[in-house]
Amino acid sequence: MFDLTSRITYKNVPNWHKDLVRVCEDIPIVLCGNKADIKDRKVKAKSIVFHRKNNMQYYDISAKSNYNFEKPFLWIAQKLAGDPNIQFTAMPALFVYFISLLFLFYIFLIYFSHRNSIWMKMMLK
Repeated sequence: MFDLTSRITYKNVPNWHKDLVRVCEDIPIVLCGNKADIKDRKVKAKSIVFHRKNNMQYYDISAKSNYNFEKPFLWIAQKLAGDPNIQFTAMPALFVYFISLLFLFYIFLIYFSHRNSIWMKMMLK
């Protein structure tokens, strides 16, 4: 995930991607541009091309307004299950918090993977 209001975060995406695939070679990856609710975007849609070059899915999202917040999770669920017809059912309010916590845990694992790749490989077995 990168910040649509900060070009430097998008410039770091290749480094983050390289670190992730070094530890987790064959996993579905979704690239997200966060803060889609902010009008003054610094990273314009036409310049977001990394996902195309690397066979990844991309979504503009907003954690603040919940815009597209479920789409990355749905896409990953469909890929992992091998079923493009999977859909989420009604989303109770607690589901939003659960998904947010799950996402934060996923980010936590990715962040620490480059520090201790052996630990990460053990967690993913």
